[in-house]
Amino acid sequence: MRTEPTLGEKVYYRTPEMGRKKKGFVIAGSISTGYEIKPVREGYTLNPPNINGVFRDSIWTSQEHAAGRLPKGTGVRVAAKESKRRGQVGVERIGVTEAEIMRHPGIVDNMRRTLQFLCSRNGLNPHFVLTDGVLHNDDLAANELFSEYVTAALGALRTSGNNASDADIQQFRDYLTGASSESNIALTIALTGKTAAMRHLISDNDRLRATVSYDTHGEDDHETGMRAIAAKVAVNPEHASGAVKQEALTFGIAEQLEALDDTAAAVIIKMKFGLEQFEHAYKEQDIAAALNRAKVPAPNGLWDAVKVKIKMLAALAILAHTRGMQNLRDFLCGSDYSFAGGAA
Repeated sequence: MRTEPTLGEKVYYRTPEMGRKKKGFVIAGSISTGYEIKPVREGYTLNPPNINGVFRDSIWTSQEHAAGRLPKGTGVRVAAKESKRRGQVGVERIGVTEAEIMRHPGIVDNMRRTLQFLCSRNGLNPHFVLTDGVLHNDDLAANELFSEYVTAALGALRTSGNNASDADIQQFRDYLTGASSESNIALTIALTGKTAAMRHLISDNDRLRATVSYDTHGEDDHETGMRAIAAKVAVNPEHASGAVKQEALTFGIAEQLEALDDTAAAVIIKMKFGLEQFEHAYKEQDIAAALNRAKVPAPNGLWDAVKVKIKMLAALAILAHTRGMQNLRDFLCGSDYSFAGGAA
């Protein structure tokens, strides 16, 4: 039984339109009428307006939030027994089996688009065939990527089914029945699967770089256009200082960003990694605030942290196959992401 939060208590909350939890203080209300939350200042918003009508199933105390977080720095995120328990709870709350959810056209379409994009950018076969709701590919490496995506997506489904608010569960039911085209849980499933697939590609690319030397004269730039950039990006570590290398690498990535022809993506990446005029790295919510202040058009309304992350990962995936760009990871100070396009 979840207890009633006390007035003045610091909590985490999430309204239906929010992509993630935020921090705030309970300043009024009750379980029956809902609570009034005073948000904690974020980014450039010094005095955010109070949030009214937040009910208990959308509020987490610090203890409840900590209990629902995944452990960091471990290879196995959730024990098999706990994962199975979460799956059972999720099926009971959602009312749909995991197999049906993972074969849902919306879930499968997100999966297919992500895998096709990543495969096409990393020299793998992008042609996936759908059979009985399951994707197949003749390329073994592409099938491994599919396996990584599905495993992570299923874990995200189980965690969300266990921890999500009643409002998010109902929104997901509507998504599955076609009554709604949006769902926080569906977005979490898609982002988690995409991140896992990118991590797998990063690992493979790291192993490749450990065995293959980087010869700029032999670089095939038919698809990457890397040969022209290589002279700017590839720096001999024995003949250049750290500052010189950073300057050359920054110049190289700036030209790559210009080639994207996407102003929002370029600004997001520069702010996230502290490039050019930005002296330090910014958080996603701070980047979103800056884009909104500058009135940069956002998909479906205003920029938020989730939209910034999606735009950034898509842009980084385009650059992921450019091996010279991997050197940028040496000076992405304090970043949560590797420059191959995935979450670290």
